[in-house]
Amino acid sequence: MKIALTSTGCIINSSSTRILLIKHDVLGKWTAPGGHVEPNEMPHDAAIREIKEELGIDVVIVGAGKELNLQSGKAIQLPTPYCVLQVPSGQADDTLYCDFRYIVTADDSKELVLSEVLDAKWFSRVDLDEIDSYPSILKVAKELLL
Repeated sequence: MKIALTSTGCIINSSSTRILLIKHDVLGKWTAPGGHVEPNEMPHDAAIREIKEELGIDVVIVGAGKELNLQSGKAIQLPTPYCVLQVPSGQADDTLYCDFRYIVTADDSKELVLSEVLDAKWFSRVDLDEIDSYPSILKVAKELLL
């Protein structure tokens, strides 16, 4: 079995009333943007990079954990993911993904520049009941939105 690290950004607007999802170009479902963590890349940096590549927007990570201000000596505190999931690939291979899911905010009035995705759209909490997505994406989205 191969294990791959991935990172996902759950993008919410500043009022926590909408979440930005992408229509995945291979899977055809609505999901949060993300992708593989590159060698020598931190998971939170991968989430930011993937969002920029796929949607052309800048985001800010919202820390999900307690900020301890551990920046003394050589140790620094990294942004805490909202959750970390073990996800099977669903393909013929036996890859198991370890997905770091971060909460990030973005300006929902900014124009999106799509790349590597079929579509992207801002959804309200009510809209989520009408889309084809994954249970883990819908659960996180409903937890984050007002």
